Amino acid sequence: MSDTPPVSWRIERHARLSSTNDRAIEAADAGEPPGLVVLAGEQTAGRGRSGRKWHSPPGNLYCSVLLPPGEGLVGGAAALLSGLALHDALSVYAPGLRLKWPNDLLAGAAKLGGVLVEGGTTRHGAPWLVAGIGANLASAPELADRQATSLAALGAAPTPEEVADRLVARLAARLEAYGQGAMAGLVSAWAERALPEGTAMSVKARSGMLAGRYAGLDRDGALLLATEQGLRRVVAGEVFAEV
Repeated sequence: MSDTPPVSWRIERHARLSSTNDRAIEAADAGEPPGLVVLAGEQTAGRGRSGRKWHSPPGNLYCSVLLPPGEGLVGGAAALLSGLALHDALSVYAPGLRLKWPNDLLAGAAKLGGVLVEGGTTRHGAPWLVAGIGANLASAPELADRQATSLAALGAAPTPEEVADRLVARLAARLEAYGQGAMAGLVSAWAERALPEGTAMSVKARSGMLAGRYAGLDRDGALLLATEQGLRRVVAGEVFAEV
């Protein structure tokens, strides 16, 4: 059980920002406590993993959340928890969504949303942890290396504000459950919503490309990949799945 105080959740709404993650980091540096959710109608300099530009037209979900670093949400745990909350929030509009390690939400073979987790310390030495969470609600970008879709294309039309309210409620619930059941419960819940075991995958890692089949998650949330050379444990990399 966590000894940290309950998180007070509140949403800060903007018509336009350069980046919701940057705004959340700025707020943390100014002493803002965990629980702040920065929501923007559009971003002019949004970013995804590996420094990719995140196309951010109006109508989609662009938000960043200050998570409590004292909960032990380091590394992959924060991404898994945020992905679960996003799955919870959007599944009411589109059944059958699946999570792809480490940070993607899929509808069939197409990307519907994703998570970017960043962490650091303020100028005063206090730790901060930010989860940037985006979802294609009204439109989807054209991606060079994968398919993308939107809730509108799937027949649903929630507003970003409606989805943000659902997301905050689910983040609160998931964070409470994580504090009670720690990593084992988080990994189990995530795995239940993941792509089926045996799904063909390739991973672009620092050591090169790996090919194999999804074999679940390790106890710390690392990806397990069954390859011809045996079971490989992946802690970082870009994953492509044959769905």
